[in-house]
Amino acid sequence: MYRHTSIFILFFQLGIVSAQVNFTNIISYIAADSLEGREPATKGDTLTQNYLIQFFKNQHLTIKKQSFAFTFNQKTDSATNILAYCDNQQDSTIVITAHYDHLGWGNNKSREIIHKHQIHNGADDNASGVAMLLMLAKYLTSDSNQVKATYNYLFVGYGAHELGLFGSKYFVESEIAQKLKIKVALNFDMVGRLNKTNPILKIGGTIRDTCYNAFFKKYENEKLHFRLADEQLLQSDATFLYEKKIPTFTFTTGIHEDYHRAGDDSHKINYEGLTTIFRFMQAFLNAIAP
Repeated sequence: MYRHTSIFILFFQLGIVSAQVNFTNIISYIAADSLEGREPATKGDTLTQNYLIQFFKNQHLTIKKQSFAFTFNQKTDSATNILAYCDNQQDSTIVITAHYDHLGWGNNKSREIIHKHQIHNGADDNASGVAMLLMLAKYLTSDSNQVKATYNYLFVGYGAHELGLFGSKYFVESEIAQKLKIKVALNFDMVGRLNKTNPILKIGGTIRDTCYNAFFKKYENEKLHFRLADEQLLQSDATFLYEKKIPTFTFTTGIHEDYHRAGDDSHKINYEGLTTIFRFMQAFLNAIAP
Protein backbone atom coordinates (compact mmCIF):
# COMPACT_ATOMS: atom_id res chain seq x y z
CA MET A 1 0.00 0.00 0.00
CA TYR A 2 2.71 2.45 1.00
CA ARG A 3 4.69 1.54 -2.12
CA HIS A 4 1.70 2.31 -4.36
CA THR A 5 1.11 5.59 -2.54
CA SER A 6 4.76 6.56 -2.97
CA ILE A 7 4.62 5.76 -6.69
CA PHE A 8 1.47 7.91 -7.07
CA ILE A 9 3.09 10.83 -5.25
CA LEU A 10 6.21 10.49 -7.41
CA PHE A 11 4.22 10.56 -10.66
CA PHE A 12 2.16 13.51 -9.39
CA GLN A 13 5.32 15.43 -8.54
CA LEU A 14 6.86 14.58 -11.91
CA GLY A 15 3.68 15.86 -13.58
CA ILE A 16 4.00 19.18 -11.74
CA VAL A 17 7.66 19.53 -12.75
CA SER A 18 6.80 18.66 -16.36
CA ALA A 19 4.02 21.28 -16.44
CA GLN A 20 6.35 23.96 -15.07
CA VAL A 21 8.96 23.10 -17.70
CA ASN A 22 6.33 23.35 -20.46
CA PHE A 23 5.08 26.70 -19.15
CA THR A 24 8.66 27.98 -18.98
CA ASN A 25 9.44 26.87 -22.54
CA ILE A 26 6.27 28.38 -24.02
CA ILE A 27 6.56 31.74 -22.29
CA SER A 28 10.31 32.01 -22.87
CA TYR A 29 9.70 31.72 -26.61
CA ILE A 30 6.62 33.93 -26.93
CA ALA A 31 8.07 36.65 -24.70
CA ALA A 32 11.58 36.58 -26.20
CA ASP A 33 13.20 39.77 -27.53
CA SER A 34 13.40 38.12 -30.94
CA LEU A 35 9.61 38.40 -31.32
CA GLU A 36 9.83 42.14 -30.55
CA GLY A 37 6.64 42.35 -28.52
CA ARG A 38 4.23 40.64 -30.97
CA GLU A 39 2.59 43.77 -32.35
CA PRO A 40 -0.04 42.98 -35.04
CA ALA A 41 1.18 42.79 -38.66
CA THR A 42 4.86 42.37 -37.69
CA LYS A 43 7.34 39.52 -38.05
CA GLY A 44 7.01 38.74 -34.34
CA ASP A 45 3.24 38.51 -34.74
CA THR A 46 3.63 36.02 -37.61
CA LEU A 47 6.17 33.94 -35.69
CA THR A 48 3.77 33.73 -32.77
CA GLN A 49 0.96 32.60 -35.06
CA ASN A 50 3.23 29.91 -36.51
CA TYR A 51 4.17 28.75 -33.01
CA LEU A 52 0.52 28.38 -32.02
CA ILE A 53 -0.33 26.58 -35.26
CA GLN A 54 2.51 24.09 -34.85
CA PHE A 55 1.61 23.43 -31.21
CA PHE A 56 -2.02 22.79 -32.13
CA LYS A 57 -0.98 20.56 -35.04
CA ASN A 58 1.06 18.49 -32.60
CA GLN A 59 -2.20 17.85 -30.72
CA HIS A 60 -3.85 16.76 -34.00
CA LEU A 61 -6.33 19.64 -33.99
CA THR A 62 -8.03 21.15 -37.02
CA ILE A 63 -6.54 24.62 -37.64
CA LYS A 64 -8.19 27.68 -39.17
CA LYS A 65 -6.70 31.15 -39.58
CA GLN A 66 -9.27 33.90 -39.23
CA SER A 67 -7.84 37.08 -40.79
CA PHE A 68 -9.52 40.47 -40.41
CA ALA A 69 -8.90 44.18 -40.84
CA PHE A 70 -9.02 46.72 -38.02
CA THR A 71 -8.53 50.46 -37.69
CA PHE A 72 -6.50 52.07 -34.92
CA ASN A 73 -5.42 55.72 -34.80
CA GLN A 74 -6.91 56.25 -38.27
CA LYS A 75 -4.68 53.51 -39.70
CA THR A 76 -6.14 50.29 -41.11
CA ASP A 77 -4.12 47.13 -40.59
CA SER A 78 -4.63 43.36 -40.50
CA ALA A 79 -4.52 40.72 -37.79
CA THR A 80 -5.31 37.05 -37.39
CA ASN A 81 -7.11 34.79 -34.93
CA ILE A 82 -5.80 31.23 -34.70
CA LEU A 83 -8.57 28.65 -34.19
CA ALA A 84 -7.95 24.99 -33.31
CA TYR A 85 -10.88 22.58 -33.14
CA CYS A 86 -11.22 19.22 -31.46
CA ASP A 87 -14.32 17.53 -32.87
CA ASN A 88 -15.51 14.82 -30.49
CA GLN A 89 -18.86 14.51 -32.28
CA GLN A 90 -20.66 16.04 -29.31
CA ASP A 91 -23.63 18.39 -29.22
CA SER A 92 -21.92 21.32 -27.48
CA THR A 93 -18.51 22.96 -27.36
CA ILE A 94 -16.25 24.47 -24.72
CA VAL A 95 -14.38 27.52 -26.03
CA ILE A 96 -11.00 28.37 -24.47
CA THR A 97 -9.30 31.64 -25.43
CA ALA A 98 -6.36 33.99 -24.86
CA HIS A 99 -4.92 36.90 -26.82
CA TYR A 100 -1.36 36.48 -28.08
CA ASP A 101 -0.48 40.02 -29.25
CA HIS A 102 1.24 42.75 -27.26
CA LEU A 103 2.65 46.27 -27.66
CA GLY A 104 5.72 45.67 -29.81
CA TRP A 105 8.22 48.47 -29.22
CA GLY A 106 5.64 50.42 -27.25
CA ASN A 107 2.84 52.66 -28.49
CA ASN A 108 0.34 54.96 -26.83
CA LYS A 109 -0.81 51.98 -24.74
CA SER A 110 2.62 51.81 -23.09
CA ARG A 111 2.90 52.95 -19.48
CA GLU A 112 6.60 53.74 -19.81
CA ILE A 113 7.01 57.42 -18.96
CA ILE A 114 10.40 58.32 -20.46
CA HIS A 115 11.81 55.46 -22.54
CA LYS A 116 8.71 54.31 -24.40
CA HIS A 117 10.62 52.93 -27.40
CA GLN A 118 11.66 49.61 -25.89
CA ILE A 119 10.58 46.06 -26.59
CA HIS A 120 7.50 45.26 -24.55
CA ASN A 121 7.72 41.46 -24.29
CA GLY A 122 4.43 40.94 -22.48
CA ALA A 123 5.41 37.78 -20.62
CA ASP A 124 2.43 38.04 -18.31
CA ASP A 125 0.37 40.03 -20.81
CA ASN A 126 -0.35 37.69 -22.39
CA ALA A 127 2.21 34.97 -23.00
CA SER A 128 1.04 33.51 -19.69
CA GLY A 129 -2.56 33.28 -20.92
CA VAL A 130 -1.42 31.73 -24.21
CA ALA A 131 0.64 29.17 -22.28
CA MET A 132 -2.46 28.22 -20.27
CA LEU A 133 -4.46 27.96 -23.51
CA LEU A 134 -1.87 25.66 -25.08
CA MET A 135 -1.40 23.50 -22.00
CA LEU A 136 -5.16 23.00 -21.67
CA ALA A 137 -5.30 22.05 -25.36
CA LYS A 138 -2.61 19.46 -24.72
CA TYR A 139 -4.42 18.17 -21.64
CA LEU A 140 -7.88 17.99 -23.21
CA THR A 141 -6.65 16.14 -26.27
CA SER A 142 -4.43 13.64 -24.45
CA ASP A 143 -5.35 9.95 -24.58
CA SER A 144 -5.25 9.66 -20.79
CA ASN A 145 -7.75 12.50 -20.24
CA GLN A 146 -11.06 11.14 -18.96
CA VAL A 147 -13.16 14.15 -20.07
CA LYS A 148 -11.71 14.29 -23.58
CA ALA A 149 -14.85 13.15 -25.41
CA THR A 150 -17.41 14.92 -23.21
CA TYR A 151 -17.53 18.05 -25.37
CA ASN A 152 -16.04 19.45 -28.52
CA TYR A 153 -13.29 21.99 -27.82
CA LEU A 154 -12.38 25.16 -29.68
CA PHE A 155 -9.12 26.85 -28.73
CA VAL A 156 -8.71 30.44 -29.94
CA GLY A 157 -5.63 32.67 -29.93
CA TYR A 158 -6.92 36.22 -30.46
CA GLY A 159 -5.00 38.83 -32.43
CA ALA A 160 -5.20 42.64 -32.05
CA HIS A 161 -6.44 42.62 -28.47
CA GLU A 162 -4.29 45.42 -27.12
CA LEU A 163 -5.47 47.97 -29.65
CA GLY A 164 -9.16 47.44 -28.95
CA LEU A 165 -10.32 43.80 -28.48
CA PHE A 166 -10.59 43.51 -32.26
CA GLY A 167 -9.84 39.79 -32.49
CA SER A 168 -12.43 38.64 -29.97
CA LYS A 169 -15.08 40.92 -31.43
CA TYR A 170 -14.44 39.55 -34.91
CA PHE A 171 -14.57 35.96 -33.69
CA VAL A 172 -17.85 36.36 -31.80
CA GLU A 173 -19.50 37.99 -34.82
CA SER A 174 -18.17 35.35 -37.24
CA GLU A 175 -20.20 32.53 -38.73
CA ILE A 176 -18.07 29.98 -36.89
CA ALA A 177 -19.04 31.32 -33.48
CA GLN A 178 -22.67 31.78 -34.48
CA LYS A 179 -22.99 28.09 -35.37
CA LEU A 180 -21.46 26.78 -32.17
CA LYS A 181 -23.55 25.60 -29.26
CA ILE A 182 -21.24 26.84 -26.52
CA LYS A 183 -21.45 25.18 -23.11
CA VAL A 184 -19.02 27.60 -21.48
CA ALA A 185 -16.24 29.96 -22.59
CA LEU A 186 -13.00 30.35 -20.61
CA ASN A 187 -10.62 33.25 -21.22
CA PHE A 188 -7.12 33.74 -19.78
CA ASP A 189 -5.49 37.15 -19.60
CA MET A 190 -2.45 37.70 -17.38
CA VAL A 191 -2.35 34.60 -15.18
CA GLY A 192 1.41 34.52 -14.58
CA ARG A 193 1.88 36.63 -11.48
CA LEU A 194 0.08 34.65 -8.76
CA ASN A 195 1.11 36.28 -5.48
CA LYS A 196 3.13 33.85 -3.39
CA THR A 197 1.90 35.13 -0.03
CA ASN A 198 -1.68 35.95 -1.03
CA PRO A 199 -2.42 33.68 -4.03
CA ILE A 200 -5.60 35.20 -5.47
CA LEU A 201 -7.02 34.26 -8.86
CA LYS A 202 -9.67 36.73 -10.00
CA ILE A 203 -12.63 35.28 -11.88
CA GLY A 204 -15.00 37.45 -13.91
CA GLY A 205 -18.42 36.19 -14.99
CA THR A 206 -19.56 34.68 -11.72
CA ILE A 207 -22.47 36.95 -10.81
CA ARG A 208 -24.68 35.70 -13.61
CA ASP A 209 -23.49 32.09 -13.60
CA THR A 210 -23.69 31.35 -9.89
CA CYS A 211 -24.12 27.60 -10.46
CA TYR A 212 -20.33 27.35 -10.75
CA ASN A 213 -19.58 29.39 -7.64
CA ALA A 214 -19.99 26.44 -5.28
CA PHE A 215 -17.16 24.66 -7.07
CA PHE A 216 -14.87 27.67 -6.79
CA LYS A 217 -15.51 27.95 -3.05
CA LYS A 218 -15.07 24.21 -2.53
CA TYR A 219 -11.75 24.18 -4.37
CA GLU A 220 -10.12 26.99 -2.38
CA ASN A 221 -7.01 25.96 -0.44
CA GLU A 222 -3.82 27.46 0.93
CA LYS A 223 -2.27 27.57 -2.56
CA LEU A 224 -5.17 29.25 -4.35
CA HIS A 225 -7.86 31.71 -3.29
CA PHE A 226 -10.52 33.21 -5.51
CA ARG A 227 -11.93 36.68 -5.90
CA LEU A 228 -15.18 36.67 -7.85
CA ALA A 229 -14.82 39.98 -9.66
CA ASP A 230 -17.09 40.66 -12.62
CA GLU A 231 -15.42 43.99 -13.37
CA GLN A 232 -12.54 41.93 -14.79
CA LEU A 233 -14.88 40.50 -17.41
CA LEU A 234 -15.87 43.76 -19.03
CA GLN A 235 -12.23 44.68 -19.69
CA SER A 236 -11.43 41.39 -21.38
CA ASP A 237 -11.96 39.42 -24.58
CA ALA A 238 -14.70 37.49 -22.78
CA THR A 239 -17.08 40.43 -22.81
CA PHE A 240 -18.53 39.80 -26.30
CA LEU A 241 -19.52 36.19 -25.51
CA TYR A 242 -20.89 37.30 -22.15
CA GLU A 243 -23.09 39.87 -23.88
CA LYS A 244 -24.63 37.03 -25.89
CA LYS A 245 -25.76 35.34 -22.65
CA ILE A 246 -23.16 32.58 -22.98
CA PRO A 247 -21.70 31.29 -19.68
CA THR A 248 -18.32 33.01 -19.77
CA PHE A 249 -15.42 33.33 -17.35
CA THR A 250 -12.19 35.27 -17.55
CA PHE A 251 -9.26 34.45 -15.27
CA THR A 252 -6.44 36.77 -14.20
CA THR A 253 -3.93 37.19 -11.42
CA GLY A 254 -4.28 40.94 -11.87
CA ILE A 255 -2.42 44.14 -12.72
CA HIS A 256 1.11 44.74 -11.45
CA GLU A 257 3.91 47.32 -11.72
CA ASP A 258 5.13 45.91 -15.06
CA TYR A 259 1.73 46.06 -16.76
CA HIS A 260 2.21 47.56 -20.27
CA ARG A 261 5.82 48.29 -19.47
CA ALA A 262 9.10 46.97 -20.83
CA GLY A 263 9.77 45.07 -17.60
CA ASP A 264 7.08 42.43 -18.20
CA ASP A 265 9.64 39.69 -18.85
CA SER A 266 9.60 35.90 -18.58
CA HIS A 267 11.91 35.61 -15.57
CA LYS A 268 9.31 37.41 -13.44
CA ILE A 269 6.61 34.80 -14.06
CA ASN A 270 5.54 32.61 -11.13
CA TYR A 271 5.75 29.26 -12.89
CA GLU A 272 4.76 27.30 -9.80
CA GLY A 273 1.70 29.53 -9.53
CA LEU A 274 0.85 28.93 -13.19
CA THR A 275 0.97 25.20 -12.56
CA THR A 276 -1.33 25.61 -9.55
CA ILE A 277 -3.86 27.43 -11.73
CA PHE A 278 -3.47 24.74 -14.41
CA ARG A 279 -4.32 22.02 -11.87
CA PHE A 280 -7.37 24.01 -10.82
CA MET A 281 -8.52 24.34 -14.43
CA GLN A 282 -8.15 20.59 -14.92
CA ALA A 283 -10.37 20.02 -11.89
CA PHE A 284 -12.88 22.62 -13.11
CA LEU A 285 -13.15 21.06 -16.56
CA ASN A 286 -13.66 17.66 -14.96
CA ALA A 287 -16.32 19.09 -12.65
CA ILE A 288 -18.43 20.51 -15.48
CA ALA A 289 -18.37 17.24 -17.42
CA PRO A 290 -21.86 15.67 -17.51
